[in-house]
Amino acid sequence: MGLFSLKTKPDSNINTERFLKSASQTVWEENCEELLNRYVDNKDWERSLKQHLQNLYPNNYQQMANNILTLNIVKKIVDRKAKLYRKAPERTLVSKADSSTETDGFCQQVKTDLIKQCRLNQSMKYLMQYYELFNSAILWGQADFATKQPYLTVLAPHNIIVDADPDVPDSLARARAIFIPLHHSENEGMGYVKYSRYLSEGRYHVKVEKLDANFNIEPLQPEEFDLYSTLEEYPFVLIKKDCLMGDMFPDIPHGLLRAARWLDHELCRGALNSRQSDFPAYTYNGTANELGPVNPITGAGTIICLGDEDKEITKLQVDTREQERNQNILFYLKLLAQACDIAPSTFTFDTDLLSGTAKFHDKQPEIEYREDLIEKVRPLEEQEIWPMLLSLATVASFKNCETLTGYNLSVVFPEAMIPLSEEERLKNLKMEIDMGLTSAAEIISRREDLPIDQANEKVSQHLQQTGV
Repeated sequence: MGLFSLKTKPDSNINTERFLKSASQTVWEENCEELLNRYVDNKDWERSLKQHLQNLYPNNYQQMANNILTLNIVKKIVDRKAKLYRKAPERTLVSKADSSTETDGFCQQVKTDLIKQCRLNQSMKYLMQYYELFNSAILWGQADFATKQPYLTVLAPHNIIVDADPDVPDSLARARAIFIPLHHSENEGMGYVKYSRYLSEGRYHVKVEKLDANFNIEPLQPEEFDLYSTLEEYPFVLIKKDCLMGDMFPDIPHGLLRAARWLDHELCRGALNSRQSDFPAYTYNGTANELGPVNPITGAGTIICLGDEDKEITKLQVDTREQERNQNILFYLKLLAQACDIAPSTFTFDTDLLSGTAKFHDKQPEIEYREDLIEKVRPLEEQEIWPMLLSLATVASFKNCETLTGYNLSVVFPEAMIPLSEEERLKNLKMEIDMGLTSAAEIISRREDLPIDQANEKVSQHLQQTGV
């Protein structure tokens, strides 16, 4: 897509810098940057908001600019959808030879150490957030030669430059070259790390090089970069949502971006107009002759001169435009929640707790979305991320990593749980006991991690004390 999915090979006589910079900033890239700025809640995106308000309201712009009011709906929706790794999945080693589950405690410990030290679970949380934010994200693996362990970095799709293979333009694994922009010191400016592959003696090898700001190869290269030549595949894993055009990086979620822009506009407009509702409307309980030519029913902000002390005033019970606007915003947010596969209760002012059945129906969109996401992410971990981690562990000389080379990884995600109130939970337990599905002793045994005979004794003591 644009600059970041280059589909034509630069001629050897054409300057690489000119080729890579020939495409101007794309709308896609600008939208990605706006989404990222909104998500991290910095001030960069406010410039576009102020420009938008100035175009719409040139006469009132200064007042609106002084009363900017926004709501970070992007972060709210993205974080609500990116909960797959809120609890870490269960990962088990499976033998490549006979598909048996590895029970050796030593190999399991090496696997646990590898996953822990490269912070895989934390990186996957970030990857899922970027995946929901941009519809695609990249996991970049590197080797830390000082600590002898691999580490992972999550990249946004617009922060990577790809010279794609024209035969497979949607494949990051088959790209001719991948460029990662890196900021060096203030004097050196921007530089790049270039990944490419070459064929030697019948197998591919990865080549890593440092480039300067003009895409020229720097004369002094880190010695450790030579160790990456043992890799056959790029240390990048791309996860993306389905796109009809077959592009490497799908388009951004425009509905989410437009919803955020619309909400900013409505909130800022409401903040400007809200002073009109600070004063209620009143009617004068007198005769028309006494009142004179003044019309008392003129809406919010009307002030009536009372005149005689024995006259009364009555506040008009009217719904202001601001109240109606707020109700419309809440209604819109609930529709947006359903469109984004999250629970409508995500946006609500209701304080009443939902029952278990209502919670299930409310969270049904999130449950179904999670199930679909598991089907996409589980093979990604097993078939792409795990081999990449093993290869990088070998490059970094991670301790005892050779013991894991004969194993694949099996990943099981925990089921989505719907929280119940204490009353609902106890009622369900009583129903299970009455139906003979469990017993009080079994419940105590699970809850307090007691042998079943001790749990039975505890139940008997309780019955004796309460006389039940």
